[in-house]
Amino acid sequence: MKNQLFIFVAAVLLVTSFSANAADALSADAIKKIIVGNTVNGEHAIKGFKFTAYFKADGTATRNWKGDVQEGTYFFKDNLHCVNFGNGDRCAAMVSNGDGTYKRLKGGIDGKHVINWLSISTGKKL
Repeated sequence: MKNQLFIFVAAVLLVTSFSANAADALSADAIKKIIVGNTVNGEHAIKGFKFTAYFKADGTATRNWKGDVQEGTYFFKDNLHCVNFGNGDRCAAMVSNGDGTYKRLKGGIDGKHVINWLSISTGKKL
């Protein structure tokens, strides 16, 4: 009986946790409002290096990635923000931390946290 109760409570907590995270994921329209015409200052959450990326309204993007300026594209698929800088589409859910920073979750809301957006600046500032 105790094991069944434990499994039930764990399942409820897991579903509640997932629902809260899914509710916090930004929609494509919300992400567009944040990034179009602006520069994202970010960092790789695992490796620690910093980068900047500028997103134009026409779906093109420029990033300074480890000192290498690269041209690419971005688009939205099922509320995921996708970028391609020549190495295939990289899609992620965006979640606000509530303080002006964001987490990029690889592949979707239940994906791995790989990128942090630390600040967003108006205009192109690479």
